[in-house]
Amino acid sequence: MKTLFYLTISFLACCVLCVYADAQAQTVPIPDDGSRNDQRTFTNYDDAQRIAEVIQQEWLITGAWANTQRTLYTYTDEGRTIRKVLQFWEDGMWNLATRETESYNINNELSSRMFERWGEENDWVPERRESFTYDNNQRTRWVSQVWSGKNGWEYEWQFNFFYDEQENLIDISFDTWTRNGWMIHRQITDEYADGRKVERNIYEMQRRSLTPVEAFEYLYDEDSGKRINQITRSWTGTTWQDIEEEKYEYDEEGRLIKTEYLNPVNNLITARDLYTFDDEQNTAERIRENRFPDGALREDWRYVERIDFRGYKTTKSYFTWQNGRWVEQYRQSFGYDIYGNLTSTTTVR
Repeated sequence: MKTLFYLTISFLACCVLCVYADAQAQTVPIPDDGSRNDQRTFTNYDDAQRIAEVIQQEWLITGAWANTQRTLYTYTDEGRTIRKVLQFWEDGMWNLATRETESYNINNELSSRMFERWGEENDWVPERRESFTYDNNQRTRWVSQVWSGKNGWEYEWQFNFFYDEQENLIDISFDTWTRNGWMIHRQITDEYADGRKVERNIYEMQRRSLTPVEAFEYLYDEDSGKRINQITRSWTGTTWQDIEEEKYEYDEEGRLIKTEYLNPVNNLITARDLYTFDDEQNTAERIRENRFPDGALREDWRYVERIDFRGYKTTKSYFTWQNGRWVEQYRQSFGYDIYGNLTSTTTVR
């Protein structure tokens, strides 16, 4: 099954960066001042280990936790319909805000999604609905409509996702609805070789013509099959120009240990990510080095993650380098029940 989250991320061409952690560096206390913005979340599950309730709270300057919002989940039709009701805490009680209803087909694929808000007449008012259709797993269509009141439902936008016979995503288009029908605004095409993505091209509608704007080329190690190089290109109007190159290195266990970002014009490293692991402490670390205006490549920020004996992430911290030391900017802590379900998240800034 193709998840729509993955598809959306693919379309926007966002690079999801892995966050690592380590506990060996000196711990710097989080400043305890009025700029703190602490938050925490509790998640409860039903008997079928499905999410039933998520409650969010924030730390007040009075020194106490206060409710802010909660989401209630209900399931019907053997779990193929999920309803999420968002409530806000006000005047000592939970107040209805929005409702989202998701329905799934017999293949457990998302088929529709309805968004509503709680109206002044104490009733649910429709705002938007989305529909999803699938064609032999080689085409997925995602259509959004908005509620216009007296005119009923009106088309807003749509995504079209196309796959090859190996279920590789090869084409994504984003269209908006106009008086003359659907008009394409953006398109992404991917090419594969031996099951690996080797090229991506991005096009945008400019002056009524679909025009190339950006391209990516990916290279892989023949033995391990891991990606070792990525080149980003920009369209100048007449030709492609290389604007960035990324190089990747891995350890003997296949873990990423270094990423270098280079300027193809002068082959100068503009930034570098270094990853280290401590298997005994179940920690990992990622340090970003950036090129500063004085020309030096120096440490800039750092992520730290700790994993418990079960393999669950328990803490994640973000540091910045200030005055010769690492200063912790925020920390997240995660709690789990005996089934491995995430039950709490606390963020301290």
